[in-house]
Amino acid sequence: INIEYLRASVLFNVLAQALIWTVYFLIVFLGSYFVLGSSSIESLNGLTVGSLTKLVAYFNTLLWPMIAIGEVINIHSRGAASLKRIDFILNQKSDLIDGKEELKDFKGNITFNHLTFRYPDSDSVDALKDVSFEIKAGEFIGIIGRTGSSKTTLVNLLLRLYNVNPGELLLDGKDIMSLKITDVRENIGYVPQDNFLYSTSIESNIAFSSSNIDEKRVKKEAMIAGVHGDIMEFPDAYQTRLGERGVSVSGGQKQRISIARALYKDPSVLILDDSLSAVDTKTESEILDYLKTERKGKTTILIAHRVSSIKDADKTLVLDTGGVVSGFGTHDELIKNNEIYRETYLLQQLDDIGGVSSND
Repeated sequence: INIEYLRASVLFNVLAQALIWTVYFLIVFLGSYFVLGSSSIESLNGLTVGSLTKLVAYFNTLLWPMIAIGEVINIHSRGAASLKRIDFILNQKSDLIDGKEELKDFKGNITFNHLTFRYPDSDSVDALKDVSFEIKAGEFIGIIGRTGSSKTTLVNLLLRLYNVNPGELLLDGKDIMSLKITDVRENIGYVPQDNFLYSTSIESNIAFSSSNIDEKRVKKEAMIAGVHGDIMEFPDAYQTRLGERGVSVSGGQKQRISIARALYKDPSVLILDDSLSAVDTKTESEILDYLKTERKGKTTILIAHRVSSIKDADKTLVLDTGGVVSGFGTHDELIKNNEIYRETYLLQQLDDIGGVSSND
């Protein structure tokens, strides 16, 4: 559509310019002819140079308003079309079913009860199949699985980005479908894979969830996230203004600032969706140790690709391709009983010592 519009616009401009210069040529050529008195039309014989000059001036005077009217009509038509598209988006009704029950004093108990989920635009493929496990309040849970095992889908359901069947997902024993979406999201802190930072100061980015900035808390959460030292190296420290989407900081710094922002919210449930992939193993270990200490008694869920990131978790959920639960237990239990977990762990161990690539 845009290409067709550009073609029509270019063609119109060329024709308009050609028409304008054609009229100019006719006025000057015919006017000169009449000025010289060579015309057979007596009323035009003796046309003076002054009259011809006035005619050209009148044409120039009328030319711009005519062009402006055309531009106004063009802009109005484009604006009307754009307004229709905006109205179409704004008037769309959400497919999400919002419950009426409030989520008060959420402790962090999460229960998946034979949950099966299929994306709305998928006709026959289930993203998650008969998923059942329970997370108790205060537990540190790891989630690991092969590519395409719907790890992020599991998190999206917790964040109420999609509807689920009643009774399949419970928060503190309450059906998530009966709860207000705003209450659910206010009690969950989420650090996605693709971290988004706003074009404002680092301090404001970290304290984004609060209208009043507590500088001490900002620094505390930055320390827990392992980014305080990096921030202090900037000329303006915490007042350093970031570019759009955080283009002025590295990938690892962006991840850690996002973690600090989630920690500042102090949610009942904290979800880290592969949010430590851009930091080195030492920094990752320090952040995880801080999280276990500072968030003791609060539920934390960590999605990871490295077994080393979650081997000290209270329990780890292993997902197989197709969204099937392959195992759920401690590191030692999964090493003994789960083939996917054991294979992943051994391959990564070999990779760490430089034996073979985990892709071999």
